[in-house]
Amino acid sequence: MTEIYSYNTAQVNTLIDLWASWLKDIRRYSVNTLDAYMRDLTEFLHFLSEEKQHSVDLQDLQTLSPRQIRHFLSYRTHKNIEKSSLARELSALKNFYKWLNRNHHIQNTALTIIQ
Repeated sequence: MTEIYSYNTAQVNTLIDLWASWLKDIRRYSVNTLDAYMRDLTEFLHFLSEEKQHSVDLQDLQTLSPRQIRHFLSYRTHKNIEKSSLARELSALKNFYKWLNRNHHIQNTALTIIQ
């Protein structure tokens, strides 16, 4: 799971740790679901850092566009990722952003547009 931290600023990594703790301790997600969500978020943040050509920071999370999400989903589709896995990846991202909005007032509506 340490791979996820290499694509982000320290501030984003702190938020990821807090989200993972919330999923585990408050939401009581299973270990398998938590691992899958962290892998999904890792894939997305790696993609975003490659696209931005820098470590993902709060500004990147706040300014994420529907185009970037669609580009990510297209990229994953071209890697022959199954539809069920794509749906889970999208669910993980939506969950992360909903948590960011509720707990840290980091708002971005890009994911509400994507279905």
